[in-house]
Amino acid sequence: MPSRRFVAALLAIVLLLRRRRLREEARIQRVRNWVNPLNSQRLASGQFHARLTQLRQCPESFRHYLRMSVSSYEQLLALVRDDLRRTDTAMRRAITPEERLVVTLRYLATGSSFASLHYEFLMGTSTIRGIVKDTCQILWERLCIHEIPSPSSETWGNVSDGFLRSNHFPNCVGALAGKHVRVRQPMSSASPLVNRPVHLALLAVADTSYRFVALELCMYEGDPSLLRRSMIGRSLAAGSLHIPPDKSLPGSQSAPLPHVFAAGKTFPLSSHILQPYTAESDLSIPQKIFNYRLSRARRPAQCAFSLLAKKWQIFLKPIPLAVDFAMTVVKAACVLHNYVLRREGCVLEDTLEDPIPDMPAQLSYDSSAVVDMRETYAAYFTSPEGELPLQYEGI
Repeated sequence: MPSRRFVAALLAIVLLLRRRRLREEARIQRVRNWVNPLNSQRLASGQFHARLTQLRQCPESFRHYLRMSVSSYEQLLALVRDDLRRTDTAMRRAITPEERLVVTLRYLATGSSFASLHYEFLMGTSTIRGIVKDTCQILWERLCIHEIPSPSSETWGNVSDGFLRSNHFPNCVGALAGKHVRVRQPMSSASPLVNRPVHLALLAVADTSYRFVALELCMYEGDPSLLRRSMIGRSLAAGSLHIPPDKSLPGSQSAPLPHVFAAGKTFPLSSHILQPYTAESDLSIPQKIFNYRLSRARRPAQCAFSLLAKKWQIFLKPIPLAVDFAMTVVKAACVLHNYVLRREGCVLEDTLEDPIPDMPAQLSYDSSAVVDMRETYAAYFTSPEGELPLQYEGI
């Protein structure tokens, strides 16, 4: 009979061989599941492959799905296709530029989580995250040169002509507004700001077509000197924003006045920024008229943000991304806003509600010259040269 030592050694060898076999089977299974079994159906059942061709046959459904027309999508794809193209590997085929762009547009349009998009497009959650991040950065880099270029003196002049023609507000080079963009960083974020509410400040100047003429995105922590620290504010103070020279109000004999931005209480009154009068109950008729006319001039910025949030619903709730990633997403949505408006215009019903919260009002430290400038506007709007027939209704 074999000895106990021999039997124990034989059993040890059997157990070792069994463990090796189980490890090999697990390795083979991992290789087989390199693609999640659900994701392996992407080419047959994923939304891009199963629905996009059908949507192209129904222009309104396509517009609702991707927030732009078929022709706008095709033009956009042509601009970014080379940047989105990836090389096939021995393990798998690369995701096409078309699919990468559609996934990103759906993320911006719906504000859905990456996990939700996983079940729609049958891609891994981490894959979708990487696609959205890369594509948003490419969209910003490729489009901002054409859609939000650095404004020149001629650009500001054209904007001013538009405000005089459409809003009856002279010397206005844009509606200036500041919005809060809420960010909810994931728990896995290494940022020291995690677990704290984070707000981005979106500063924008809009023209009468509701497009952004200038745009800046930065961190906001309740600092009232935000505009002064921003690139827009620094350029304005340094005289390097290419604002046109002072100009007399139409039909007026007053001295030339600076070109101004129509703003709300978010920004302090200054030589280039007009803020409404406060203390409504104590205002004179010219001051109430001024507030009314200024509110008309501010409306394009409010409409621009309303259109932005209506089309790209990523803004309707806190963005669950790290700050740098969230900033990339916001800039991509803003430049797409200009791109679509330039090609397709807007639906007026979409401008009626602005769900993005305003930044709080700031104290205004007014010099006598700035106060006099606002008084000159108030007097002009009640003069025969500057008044409007409907402005006295409700006063």
